[in-house]
Amino acid sequence: MDDKPASEHALVQALELATSRGASLVIVQVIGGYDPFKKMEYGAHEHIVDTTAQAQKLEDRVQKLVSAWAADTGVPAPPVVCEVQVGPAGRVLSESAERHGANLVVVGNRNRSKLSRAVLGSVAEDLLRRAKVAVLVVRSKDS
Repeated sequence: MDDKPASEHALVQALELATSRGASLVIVQVIGGYDPFKKMEYGAHEHIVDTTAQAQKLEDRVQKLVSAWAADTGVPAPPVVCEVQVGPAGRVLSESAERHGANLVVVGNRNRSKLSRAVLGSVAEDLLRRAKVAVLVVRSKDS
């Protein structure tokens, strides 16, 4: 989960789905990204990046958003766990879903242009190819 509106919309969808099914949520923020020009996989630096400060920021931000959602809806929020991972987002999200035994991955879509997707890639498209579970792609309201 990054700080983009698409991520917030995806979080709201995930909260609604989890609440309706009595499920918990794992919120993952990925540091790194998809690089279509990089031939080798991310390497040793994945294991030496200090994610402690970023994890605290994520936890604080998610807690505020979840609390606001619960106050707005009058529905108790489901259990939420936050984690920060390093590497290519599609791979990291897919592996995280497997590790946590997830039934669904919810991801936001920024609605980039065709040129931007061609150059930067799309996490959602990469995740759709990799994930072994269902993937819900949530468009932001301004898309």
